[in-house]
Amino acid sequence: MKNKLFFALLAIGLVFTLFGNRADAQSAKKVIVDAGHGGSDSGATGNGLREKDLTLKIAQKINQNLLNNYVVQTKMTRTSDVYISLNQRTNMANSWGANLFLSVHINAAGGSGYEDYIHDKNATSEDIKVQNEVNKEISKVLEEYGKNNRGKKKANFHVLRESKMASILLEILFIDNESDAALLKNEEFLNDISEAISTGVANALALPEKGDASGGTSNENNSNTEEITVSKATGTYIVTSDSLNVRTGDGTNYPTIGTLKKNEEINVTGVTPKKWYQFTYKGKTGYVSGAYLKAKPASEPAPPTNQIKVSKASGTFIVTADSLNVRSGDSTKYNSLGSLKKNEQVTVTGKTSNNWYQIKFKGKTGFVNGAYLKAKPASKPTSTTNQIKVAKA
Repeated sequence: MKNKLFFALLAIGLVFTLFGNRADAQSAKKVIVDAGHGGSDSGATGNGLREKDLTLKIAQKINQNLLNNYVVQTKMTRTSDVYISLNQRTNMANSWGANLFLSVHINAAGGSGYEDYIHDKNATSEDIKVQNEVNKEISKVLEEYGKNNRGKKKANFHVLRESKMASILLEILFIDNESDAALLKNEEFLNDISEAISTGVANALALPEKGDASGGTSNENNSNTEEITVSKATGTYIVTSDSLNVRTGDGTNYPTIGTLKKNEEINVTGVTPKKWYQFTYKGKTGYVSGAYLKAKPASEPAPPTNQIKVSKASGTFIVTADSLNVRSGDSTKYNSLGSLKKNEQVTVTGKTSNNWYQIKFKGKTGFVNGAYLKAKPASKPTSTTNQIKVAKA
C-alpha cells in the first residue's frame, strides 16, 4: 500500500513539473534575431569584410546571450550563409507571433559610428521603448571604444513596416571606415556590443533572468551523491545577479548553503563541465552558476603622468551625446571632472593627437572626446537692405 501511494505521488509530481515547465515555455516572450543579407546578397563590403558574415556572427552572439541568461524563446531568420528574402523574414516573425523583431546590419557609405531605426510612421510605444533601451546600453560600449552614437532614427524599411510586432533595425558601425572596420574585426568588441544589445532587449521586454539567480526552492534531502568533476581554474569573479545561491554541488538539485549579493567577489578554485565555479564559502566548498559571474578586470594602470601634448585649436563646438564626461586628461583613464549635456556649447583651447579637445571647465583645464562634438556653424552675415547708388563714370 505504501509503495502504491509513493508511486502515485511521484506520478502527480512529474505531471505538475511537466505542465509547469511547458507553461513557462509557452509564456516566455519570443524574439526574432535577424541576421541581415546572406547567400547571394553579401550586403556592404569593405576593408576585407562582408556585411553578411558580420551580421550572422553578431546575431548568433545575441541569440546565445539571450538564451543563456533569460527566460525567452528565440528564432534566427538564418543560421548559415543562405539567402532569405525580406518577405520570408517578416512572414516568419508574424506567423510565429514574435514579440520583437531585431534586425542586425552593418552600415556603409562614408560615415562612422552606430545608429538604429524604428518605423517612421507606425512606431508604437513598444518600438520606442526597445529603441531607448538598446541605444542606451550600446552607448556605454561606444563610449568605451571611442565611437560616435549617431542617434535614434526612423525609416520606412520593409522589416520595420511589415512586421506585426515591436521591431528595430541596428546599423553597427561602417564597414568602409578603416577605424570602424578594425573594431568589427575585434572579437572583444563584438562580444561587448552583442551583450549590450541582449541586455537592452531584456530590459525593454522585462525578460526574467534564467537559472538559479535569486532563490528557487531546494530540498535538503535531495543532495546528489555523484562525484563532481572539477577542472583547475583560478581568478576573481564578480556576482552579476541581485542574489546568487551557493550550493554544495554544480546544479540546482544540490542543497543551498548560502547566498551571495550583487557585486560580491569570489576567488574561484575550479570549474565543472556545467560551467559552475567552485570556491570556498565560510570554510566549506561551494558552487555557483557561472552564468551570473563575470571576471574581475585587471587593475587599470594609473593615469599617465607624462605631459599631455596639446596642439593649438580654437572654436566653438556643440555636444552631440546625451551626456559627455569632462576628464582631467585625454582618455577615459583620467578622472572625470564633471559632464556636459547634449547641445551645450564649449570653447576649445587645444586638441590632442588622439582627437580629444582641451576646454576650460569650472575653472579647471578639462578634456572631452572629439567624437561627441561638432563644430558650431559660423553665423551668416546679415544682408543689407540699403540700396547702393552707383553713379556713371
